[in-house]
Amino acid sequence: MAISEEVAAREFLSLLPSDSWLLSYAVHAYQCTASPLLYHCGVGLTVLGATCPSDLHLQYAIPTYTNNYCLLAGHSGGFKTAAAKIGSKMLIEADEGLIGGDATSREGLFDHMTTRPRQLVVWEEFGDFLSSSKKGYRESMKPFLTRIYDGSPMHLPRAKNKENAGRVSTVQRPRLSILAAGSLSFLEEHTLASDWGGGFFRRWLIMFGDSQRRIAIPKPDPDTSRRPQLVAALKQRAGLGKAIDQLGGPKLSPCAGIEPVYAAPAFEAWYKNLYHRSLPTKIEGVRETAGPLVIRAALILSWDYGAAFRGEEGQPFFLELDVLGPAMALVDLHLQGLVDLSENLAEHNTARLRRLVVRTFQEHPGQPLSLHDLTKHLKLLEKDVLPVISTLMAEGRINRTGVTMGPGGLTYGLAEEFPQWTNSL
Repeated sequence: MAISEEVAAREFLSLLPSDSWLLSYAVHAYQCTASPLLYHCGVGLTVLGATCPSDLHLQYAIPTYTNNYCLLAGHSGGFKTAAAKIGSKMLIEADEGLIGGDATSREGLFDHMTTRPRQLVVWEEFGDFLSSSKKGYRESMKPFLTRIYDGSPMHLPRAKNKENAGRVSTVQRPRLSILAAGSLSFLEEHTLASDWGGGFFRRWLIMFGDSQRRIAIPKPDPDTSRRPQLVAALKQRAGLGKAIDQLGGPKLSPCAGIEPVYAAPAFEAWYKNLYHRSLPTKIEGVRETAGPLVIRAALILSWDYGAAFRGEEGQPFFLELDVLGPAMALVDLHLQGLVDLSENLAEHNTARLRRLVVRTFQEHPGQPLSLHDLTKHLKLLEKDVLPVISTLMAEGRINRTGVTMGPGGLTYGLAEEFPQWTNSL
């Protein structure tokens, strides 16, 4: 997978013109860390999208805006956080006001968006969010983030007290972008296949990679002028985006649609091919959101080097093949990552628990484990683990290996390591 993901990321970047901010950013960031190249593609696109004018959109079924949810996924130690920090720090330098605030609760995030409706939230440890959003005050965050993604006006009733009685807060033009980094182990433990194929993650741009580069001390970009230039160009776009948002500011160049002669046929052919691709059943639902993801990426690229940023003020423009082609290549990279990721996703809770139990045995080769050992390692109750052990034994995956003198009673091991134990007493 590592070779193919690297090649695909390079092919995507090869489609960008030499004056593309995203291309220059990816080249710079790739030299600073051992992160996979595709991480920098996703980070750069998301950071750039946060600077776009709020009304830059294309009417695609519903309006498709330029805010983006991007997840950097991979094994632990894959430099996901390092990749996210490079882009987020640049945005802070360009316009600190575009970096989001309190994202620990629905109410906190909503309150922050009432004054800053366009912002980028960075979750460096996304696993913490996934584990805490299953219950408690964060339980409502997933559906809230799903609804706010589309950019429609959002309303939230205030706390029921005398001061806020009957009051409803509103964000008319929410443009929330998210940049998150999550390790594969957390994604396996806290998500199911349904979250990816038809639920929370269906709207996300997934950059699933595995770093094969080993760099003891990252070397700085040999082009010492590149980073200041990147920050200056980002600041220019952030400033223009804010000016366009203000009443009486420069006029937005609206997107009139997809260019009909070359771009539209190419997009139609790509979309038809998408439905002929063989995708794992558990993620088939991502086909429905792949098209809007292409449009979203193409709009952001038009703010990078296309007519949205460089066209004549207020004049409508079409999404040409120069932005739509790279956008389709990027979403292909996203789809391939989802296919690879799906191999590690369980269909339901029972399947996930089975996988966790088997992996625990694999992580302790040649070592019999008791029920007590398993529950302690997995941090689960005996009543949840015992039925899984019984099922795995019936299938011949594990065997009884003996009796422990400590807590736990019977011990178990993988069938290929331990023959069936016979009690001769």
